Amino acid sequence: MAGREDDVQRDGAQNSAQNDSTQNDSTQNDSAQNIGAQKHGTQTLGSRTPDVLAKALLAQIRGRELPPGSHLDPLRLAAVLAATHADVAAALERLEDLGATVRVGDSWLVRTDRQVAAREILKRGQPLLVATARLAATQATPGQAAAISAARDRFVGLAGDGTLPTRAAGYRDMLMQMAGASGSRFHLDCMQQILAEAADLIDPIVQRDMALFPVPDPDEELARLCRAIMRQDPESAAQAMEDHLIMIGCHMNALAV
Repeated sequence: MAGREDDVQRDGAQNSAQNDSTQNDSTQNDSAQNIGAQKHGTQTLGSRTPDVLAKALLAQIRGRELPPGSHLDPLRLAAVLAATHADVAAALERLEDLGATVRVGDSWLVRTDRQVAAREILKRGQPLLVATARLAATQATPGQAAAISAARDRFVGLAGDGTLPTRAAGYRDMLMQMAGASGSRFHLDCMQQILAEAADLIDPIVQRDMALFPVPDPDEELARLCRAIMRQDPESAAQAMEDHLIMIGCHMNALAV
């Protein structure tokens, strides 16, 4: 799991460097200079705490002076704000906790409205997905467990034609099969709703997974999930789903969604 997550994060950092634009850098510098020029008593914001820096940056984001998609490099911001790199990084982490930015490598991006919506889907879906995995490991029949594994095989390219549509469909089917095996109509209905809300996110995430991991890993999180369901091990199934959601978050960071 750690190896897959590290690969995704490294690749995301490389993509961020490639996608960095002069326009975003200019916006960042202009806005940072505005922040640095503001006063609070006799002390400039550039010499104040991470909380104060975060508040000032958040005001710039809400006022669209730092528009969605703006690249926030803590080293450049620190130079303009006359603040330490550590304080600026801490401020950007606070903004990430608030959902205003997303980390990509060693920098941050101002979230777009779409990114905020995507993160909300992941946040709301996490407890449901973990609970569904746990229930499936408790309730699934051998036939249902086999259907979940067969769908996972299509997702990773061990079955089917290996194309993106087939693999994305396999991923959706795996989650729906798991929800069906949970024995809970509530979990099945919620899974359908989550997949509908995430419809625009699944293909790019699956495509990225295909590019990063062209050879299926027998120990990746969904393989472990399938094995846990087969042997009726609810805690291992829940942990495998938690690991998978971490991987989804890494993909979303790298894709800036």
